[in-house]
Parts: sequence; structure tokens; C-alpha cells
Amino acid sequence: MVGALLRRVGEAFAREHGRIAGGRVAALAMGKLGSREMTAASDLDLILIYDFPPQANESDGRKPLGAELYYARLTQRLVAALTAPTKAGKLYEVDLRLRPSGRKGPLATRLSAFALYQRDEAETWSTWR
Repeated sequence: MVGALLRRVGEAFAREHGRIAGGRVAALAMGKLGSREMTAASDLDLILIYDFPPQANESDGRKPLGAELYYARLTQRLVAALTAPTKAGKLYEVDLRLRPSGRKGPLATRLSAFALYQRDEAETWSTWR
């Protein structure tokens, strides 16, 4: 569902801002969503990871954006779609704090930065006994 919504939001976003040539984005599911243990009270723990070729600095639409800003705003749009209010309340709560920079950094993470973080800084943990 998250992947399908990301595609739809991405298509709508591209109508306004175009696309980043060779760019790609993926939603990484963490927590209960990632382990496929969702309950009615679960939130969506997500990390959005993007990548683009070095020569692709800007989107090609009528309102072009720099690549980093492009993916940050695309992430904002995805979160808005996932948290849309319904008669019963918000569709989902979305938690992006598990990204490498936590609350302080960009909403979306470039693949190279994510790989460096995983290699050099991320802590491993397990509930395996």
C-alpha cells in the first residue's frame, strides 16, 4: 500500500515539478510495518531513500527543484497522503525518526549517505535469544 501510494504521489508531484533524470526513490518499512506485524494502533515507521546521477542537479518540470529539495518535498507529500484525515480520524500516523539523521536532518536520505550511516554509525540490535 505504501509503495502504491508513493507511485501515485510521485506521479502527481512530477506533473508540477517534473522528474530527476535517472532518479529513483524507495520507502523502507521499519518497525511493525517492516516486520509485517501491524495492528490497528500501529504507526508507519518509514525511511525514504533516494538516489540520482551526479549530473542530475534539478528536476525537469515547469517548477524545477534541486534534487535534495525534490525528494524532501516528495516525502512531505507522501506523509500528507498517508496521514489524510478521514471521518474516523487520520489514516495512519507516520514516524520518520528512524532515518539516520533522526528529527534533525532531511526527511529523505540519499542512498550513499544511508549506506555510510549503516556501515559506520548504526547500532545493531536483536531480540534473538
